[in-house]
Amino acid sequence: MSSLHLRSILRLVFAGLVFASPIFIFIMIQMGGVTFPFWDNWEAVPFLVQYYDEGIWPTLKQIVTLPNQHCRPVTLRLVQLFNGVLTHWDIRSEYIYLYLALFGTFLVHCGIVRRLDGAKKGLSLPAWCLLSLVSILYFSPANHNNHWWSWMLQLNLYNFFSLAALALICFEPRSWRANWLALLFCWLSVYTLTNGLFLVLVVAGISQLASARPRRFSRMTFFWLVNIVAIYVTYFPVPEPGMAARPSLLKVLVFVLAYLGTPIATLVNFPYRNLFEPPLHIEFSAIVGAFLLMGFAHLLYRLRKELLAPRAPLLLMLGFAAFVLLSAGGTGWGRVTFDHYGVRNGGSSRYVMTSSYFLFGMLYFLFDRWKKRIGVELERSRPSRILRLGLGVFLVFMCLSVRTYARSVNLYLQARTHNALISRGFHPDGRNTDVDMFLYPNKERLIYMRNQLVRLRLGPYAYPRGAVSLLR
Repeated sequence: MSSLHLRSILRLVFAGLVFASPIFIFIMIQMGGVTFPFWDNWEAVPFLVQYYDEGIWPTLKQIVTLPNQHCRPVTLRLVQLFNGVLTHWDIRSEYIYLYLALFGTFLVHCGIVRRLDGAKKGLSLPAWCLLSLVSILYFSPANHNNHWWSWMLQLNLYNFFSLAALALICFEPRSWRANWLALLFCWLSVYTLTNGLFLVLVVAGISQLASARPRRFSRMTFFWLVNIVAIYVTYFPVPEPGMAARPSLLKVLVFVLAYLGTPIATLVNFPYRNLFEPPLHIEFSAIVGAFLLMGFAHLLYRLRKELLAPRAPLLLMLGFAAFVLLSAGGTGWGRVTFDHYGVRNGGSSRYVMTSSYFLFGMLYFLFDRWKKRIGVELERSRPSRILRLGLGVFLVFMCLSVRTYARSVNLYLQARTHNALISRGFHPDGRNTDVDMFLYPNKERLIYMRNQLVRLRLGPYAYPRGAVSLLR
């Protein structure tokens, strides 16, 4: 087979893999998305009630000032409020914004690959290979909790803001325009999810590291320090996570390792058996995380001289890793003793979105180092042993990933079944039902909020009496 034919075939294969994963997730969300108010979805009800009873300005003030546990999800609440008013709080419409955030973030990844590739027209073959890996990892069903529940718009929005901020600052760290835009995304990330507090520190650090004189105080340094202070002063105080006790450092370390290794480990061996519980065993994830951490440390040691004048690929690896490690440590500190799952929380589906940054950062850096060599190998008339070995490893990884994607279908079917179950909790006259325990944990508060929805004709009660049965 000639090298031209091989490149053409590989290009088609990689392009197919790039598009297959998002199509799969789109279908799964359409099939399994929960479309009735469920647990945290109910937190939007008080703001909708206040809007209809008191008007927009008192509601906006409440949205900005009221914390939710140890978080201030202002952006999420604003989307829920205005969309709720436009649609009479139809939960199904929130998936539009989830799709926009989910696929918008992937477009940012595509932009990063395009910048790193540097091809004058289109993408090179090595870039298509990288993008197929990014697609499979990013849309991995290990993130399933972020797909079938519209409340997880919060995490998808935060992911978009965080990736956009990091990409901007890593590619143009000395541009005032890029710094201002990165700052905007940092503020939005902070007021979407708590992890944004780590993001702004990392973005400021990258800006300083890549400055002309990183050891000197400059206008850019002052710019970031002022905004860091402003963010932390306006964000706090918020209630601390409800820990039963302070966790030991060893348990936090195990949590962090599992957190780092879950994206790869779950593609090799899918461990999720139901919608809500983390994996029963996290040893494999912790081992994978330990190897990834050692690999990162090795790269960092070999590149120590380049830290004096880092280029964009190295900044991406450093920024992504710092963001993940801070997020992992902070999350572990709050979650290890939060409930009976303990360190198993390190493999929770909702955290995979953030932990994947660690892997993406190393992939982007290694791609920049190896893209020319891979291109040369592909130009040969006969594939070299190295290329054949690389394609073999890639093929094995693809087969394992396909198996994982196929096994995950059961989870999305479980979400569909769960949606059918909770739909029984919305009788047209708002009476209590036998499934109320699945709708919201506080029965008295649920009764109050459901009565308000009936009064205002919102959510499942926005339809004429009896029509709600058609949605079951």
